[in-house]
Amino acid sequence: MKKMSLFILTISLTSACATNSKSRWAMMGAAAPVGGVIGYSTAPDDEKPEAHAFLWSAVFVAAAAIIGNYLYSDDKELSSLRAENQTLKTKPNFELISENEEKFYVPSGTVGEYKKGKYKVKKIDVWVDDGPNAKIHQDLRLELNMNEKSKDKKSEK
Repeated sequence: MKKMSLFILTISLTSACATNSKSRWAMMGAAAPVGGVIGYSTAPDDEKPEAHAFLWSAVFVAAAAIIGNYLYSDDKELSSLRAENQTLKTKPNFELISENEEKFYVPSGTVGEYKKGKYKVKKIDVWVDDGPNAKIHQDLRLELNMNEKSKDKKSEK
């Protein structure tokens, strides 16, 4: 009878759960009664069996914690998440929508002038803080590149 109960408790020790953390806790929870039964049944006649049950239970729980950390390790999942995070960091956070060359009106003091330049419109996905309880979502970015060689009307005279 004792062997059968030890066998059933040992089988329940290896039961699986949904997450690694729950599996570790289940393994330690199943190890406590197994250790208690073994300690109680193997106690010498001249000593208290309850003390042996608590001692063996603690030893089994400690062993189950060490084995559980080895069996249900999160290292594989964490390494894959780190690799995915690294690829997201190196990936550009924009997509080029259009690119063209045009003339732009550039204000200069009281009178402006037209300068030739290029523009790029990029699709982005950025959230910007706008105070303690507000955020702004930005979805387009416009880049203007003016030519450096603009003719100055005063130097032509």
